Amino acid sequence: MKKHGLAQDQARLIMDRIHCLPASKRKPFDTFWTLACRNLVHTEFPDHQENVRKMAEDPKFSLKDCEESIRCTFPSDIPERLNQMEDFRKGL
Repeated sequence: MKKHGLAQDQARLIMDRIHCLPASKRKPFDTFWTLACRNLVHTEFPDHQENVRKMAEDPKFSLKDCEESIRCTFPSDIPERLNQMEDFRKGL
């Protein structure tokens, strides 16, 4: 804030207007892993939207468990496991 000469309310206004777009999601649960109540925009292909809807209708599914999932931490071994995948390393 100081660097740009902004008051706290100005900085808050700017941050409230920035939205994130999660990367392409391949499986329905990928969408539920990236949920947030604010500043997140999802774009889905129609067939993927339908699969997400179907998953949400499953009696075993709990949307409550996915609230703010984008803020959850993942197990510490995930980066190590990802780095074992050639395609992942190519993207770095």
